[in-house]
Amino acid sequence: MKKLKIFILAAFVFVCLIYLKERKVSHNTEKRTAAKATDVTASNEDKFKKVTIEIDPGHGGEDTGAQITADKTVTYEKNLNLKLSSYLKAELEKYKGVTVYMTRETDKNIPLKKRVKKAKRDQADALISIHHNAKGSIVDVKDGAYVLVASGNKKEHLSQKEEQLGANILNRISELGLKNRGLLRRLSETWSVYDNGRLSDYYAIVKGGINENLLAVIIEHGYMDNLDEFNSYFSSDEKIQKVAEKDTQGIADYFHLTKDPQRTVRSTIQKKIKITTVRDPEGKNNMSQTKTFQLSVSQ
Repeated sequence: MKKLKIFILAAFVFVCLIYLKERKVSHNTEKRTAAKATDVTASNEDKFKKVTIEIDPGHGGEDTGAQITADKTVTYEKNLNLKLSSYLKAELEKYKGVTVYMTRETDKNIPLKKRVKKAKRDQADALISIHHNAKGSIVDVKDGAYVLVASGNKKEHLSQKEEQLGANILNRISELGLKNRGLLRRLSETWSVYDNGRLSDYYAIVKGGINENLLAVIIEHGYMDNLDEFNSYFSSDEKIQKVAEKDTQGIADYFHLTKDPQRTVRSTIQKKIKITTVRDPEGKNNMSQTKTFQLSVSQ
């Protein structure tokens, strides 16, 4: 009887040891599985490209920019720029891994150099300055969209990136029906030069971007003093938002941004874009060329 009790006790201890061992193995397996799942999650998050965009709503405060009177209502460019920029920010933030800042969110005038400095301080990958055009003397057109880029007289690799970004944006904007007027470079009219002795760029945002090693472009979306164009694309919040959506798609195409990596399909298209270089205030000595761009676009 005593031997039986000893046997039963030993068997009980043996079963307990087996149970504890299996539980430890199971626990370690769960830990490894959880760690693996965490690694996979982190890996998936790392796949999303981290991009920071600084949006610059042009003009502001006492600097109203261009204006138009439609149905007895005056619309100032500064307000249109701010509204479109707000829509653009909201659309960009729908993409994975994107951080968006704005140089201004109220009606105030900020010096152009400070706008560039803010973008640099925010570690922006691109500074996108939002504008609307008005008829002038440098180009003989009165409708359509331009993207203003650097001349390439300094940091040519950076100006080439600006051209590629500009081409992507123009490709998308033109889907709305706005004429694609191409890329525009404008050189200093006061013989200002970069530190390499070559003529600097005219526009402070573009020039500042080059000096700060920052990709910076200006989008001129259309002509404020063209009533037909204004009514077609900028006369309501709904229309302005559609323009902002196309800006967003162009930026997303350039940076390969995605909302859902499982559903994003990309293709490559060729697009011929006109590049105009303005060399004097009257536009009498403009130079034009056509360049073919390879554009990666999402479907």
